[in-house]
Amino acid sequence: MKTAIELGGIIAACAVLIGCVVRVDLLRAGEHRVSVFGVYLLWAVFAFGVVLGLLRGEELDWYDVAALAGMLMHLALSRKSWRGCAPRDAQVKQVRDIGGQHG
Repeated sequence: MKTAIELGGIIAACAVLIGCVVRVDLLRAGEHRVSVFGVYLLWAVFAFGVVLGLLRGEELDWYDVAALAGMLMHLALSRKSWRGCAPRDAQVKQVRDIGGQHG
């Protein structure tokens, strides 16, 4: 039973890690918000830490399971908006000069 839980943890953490790496790859500096980049980068670091811990023989804690489950749910539910490119809400808001007037 313990081995099955550890294997499930490794699979879930690898899925989060791969999902985050793919999303970070779709982001471009100056075009997308740094906060979006930071969230997916930190999630990937967390997932990588879980994988390393499990490979070293550490136990999978309840908060690791909760965090991975939340991350997987977010990645799965927002998958359609990330097809081919980052969604519009990840883009930097551009200040537009309307009518040639500067404040």
